[in-house]
Amino acid sequence: MTCPQCGSSLNDSAAFCGDCGFAINGAGTQAVASVTSLQSVKVEALARSSWKVLKALIVNPVEGLPAVLSELSKRERLETGLVFAGLFDLCAVIGLFLMLPRWAGSPGLIDILKLLVLGVIPPAAVTGTAILARKVFQSKGGTVEGDVFLAGVSLVPSSIVLLASGILGASNIEVIGLIAVFAMTYTVLILFAGCTQILQIATVRAIPAVPIMILIAAWFSKIAFAAMF
Repeated sequence: MTCPQCGSSLNDSAAFCGDCGFAINGAGTQAVASVTSLQSVKVEALARSSWKVLKALIVNPVEGLPAVLSELSKRERLETGLVFAGLFDLCAVIGLFLMLPRWAGSPGLIDILKLLVLGVIPPAAVTGTAILARKVFQSKGGTVEGDVFLAGVSLVPSSIVLLASGILGASNIEVIGLIAVFAMTYTVLILFAGCTQILQIATVRAIPAVPIMILIAAWFSKIAFAAMF
């Protein structure tokens, strides 16, 4: 058998040409299709995991969140946490982009890039404080994957506030304030459940750990925002 691309001699069972790499009998197409199918399965599984976590956050963040977490592998915890961190970044960019023209004219490309970087700060800060909390408050367990997961899901309420603020604008400050109150309540509940059941910090130590985590993350975010804008 010869290669239809370059004419080199091939074995009858060859799938690819050893000289030019041409795919014989559609082998390359089959390989690409197989990889594409595998990636689709992974994306679908991640989407299902993220949706289950989101439902748990809405219905019962205190008991539902740890229950869902127990069904996820370490890799799935990490990936789900990154999904929600990305969601926060997206909402931060959209919300602040809509608010920026009201502050200092129409934002340009540099401003958008700054917003993207700024949106990474809170998830990174919460992850860092979660790792620090496990060390300082003598956690009985916990993993980095759990830290990333907690950081991502704890910022879901803030994502809603940022997006709502940008869409509604300053004229609806009362509505935004109401949403913010609910968001902060959910954030505290998520962090407390996360500290006690995900980071495995004793309840008596989780009580001061939660406000410390919120204050540190807010402080870093404020510094980053002031430095960029």
